[in-house]
This record gives sequence, structure tokens and C-alpha cells, in this order.
Amino acid sequence: MIADNVRRALETEGPVLDSDMPAILSAVGWRRLMAVGIDQAGYSTARALAGDPAPRRIVTTLVPIQGPGEPILVEAFAGSIPQRYAELGIREARLPPDRLRDALAAGLAELAASPAAAATVAALVRSLHPLMTADPAYDVSYSDPEVPFSVFVGIHDAPVKHEGLRVAEALVHEAMHLQLSLAEDVVPLVAGEEERWSSPWQRRPRPAQGVLHGLYVFRAVEELLCAVPASADPSRTEYLRRRLEAIDAETAEAAAVAASGELTPTGRALARRLASRAH
Repeated sequence: MIADNVRRALETEGPVLDSDMPAILSAVGWRRLMAVGIDQAGYSTARALAGDPAPRRIVTTLVPIQGPGEPILVEAFAGSIPQRYAELGIREARLPPDRLRDALAAGLAELAASPAAAATVAALVRSLHPLMTADPAYDVSYSDPEVPFSVFVGIHDAPVKHEGLRVAEALVHEAMHLQLSLAEDVVPLVAGEEERWSSPWQRRPRPAQGVLHGLYVFRAVEELLCAVPASADPSRTEYLRRRLEAIDAETAEAAAVAASGELTPTGRALARRLASRAH
């Protein structure tokens, strides 16, 4: 039954952000973690990586705009960052709790423009790691499919222009990566990894799975930004226009992955659906 629901949701035309999918797929992830003794109340990134109730360090908590009552934990690794992340150049931001709460609360507030986006983040983001950012003009984020309810989001040392929108985008981006990874646990989307396809985000050839993920998450981000209400602030309007234009160009390039011979029937149907959408 779950596989049928997930397959139908992936293949059927309509918005990528779906209020029902996060709840269905989060249940899949929690069942996997419960098998090693980790429940929602005791979840942390460190514990999910260890596969047991390891020590955790919680910096502060956030209440989601919408969804289940569990707060989002802002987490830091108790010791050094795990090697799997250090090798990627990921560095945790050690910022005052008030600064973290202000930036992340601004992002959560922007999610209110899209109830489906808010529900997605509420259901799939249980733990959040703030990341160091090298330049106020650029944002970073990351997620790990092996850690199904954690996201890593860049937080600048000081407030930056359009911070709420930028944090909201990062939250939706990484939550949707987690959602599609959970969906792949139920319904395979790719049946090979030999082909390489152009990735407009990494500017290098990538396997079909990676490009399909990018197409999926940026269509969701596009839907979020299109839901943001009109503003009297010209700079905010211009920021949204530029982001949507960039996403349109990037997803148009990535849409070529729909021709991949390594996609399963559901993966191909999803890719074609994503390729046909435009804001």
C-alpha cells in the first residue's frame, strides 16, 4: 500500500510539494530507526550515525510553523565533526543561540507562504546543524540520506539580505532531498549508475540519480518562491525574480535526464513530469 501511494504521488502530475507525502515517508524513516532503538524523542544526527543512543549536544530548539508538535533541534556534534563530513569541507558554525534562533525562525516564518512546504520541513527535519559560510553572498546546505531527519544549513555570522527567504529555500531544498531518498527506499527510481548527465548545479557530469534529485528539489523550491506573496520592497521582488529565472534555466538544462535509460518506469515518469513544469 505504501509503495502504491508513493509511486502514484511521484508519477501523477501536480505540485511537487505535497502535504501528504512527508507524513507517509517519515513513517518509513522512523520504522528504520526504531529497529536500532532510536525514536522521535531521542533522535539526533550523532545517534543516527552511530546506530544507537549515543550522546548528543543540543544548542537550541525551534518550533515548526506547521505540522507535528516535535520541535526542530539545533544540534552540534559533541566532539569533532565526523570524517565523512569533514572530507566534504563541511564546517559547523559555532554561533550564539540567539543568532541561530533569529536566522532559522526567519526561514520558518517564510515557509508559512506554502503550507505544503511548511508541512514537509516539519515532518522531515528533526535535527539541524548550522554550517559556516565563507561569503555573505553565498549560501550552503547539505543532507545525508543515511541520516533521514537531519539537515545542514549555512548561517552567516551576521544577518544578510533576504535571510528568511534564503534559509527557507535551504530548508525546503534539503528536506526534499531527504523525502526523495526515503521514497527511493520504497520505490526504486534508478537502476544503474554508468551514465553521466549535465548538472547545472555542480557544473560536472553526474549520475542520473543525482541530476534527478536536483530537478526534484529545485522544482519544490520554485513552488515555494512562487507562493511568496507580493511585496512593496523592490529588492525583495527583484531577488525572487532572479532566483526564479535562475531555477528555470537550471531545471531546463537538467531536464535532459528524462531521456536516461537507467531510470526505472517510475523514475522516468517523475523526470518527465518535472521536466514539463514551469513557474
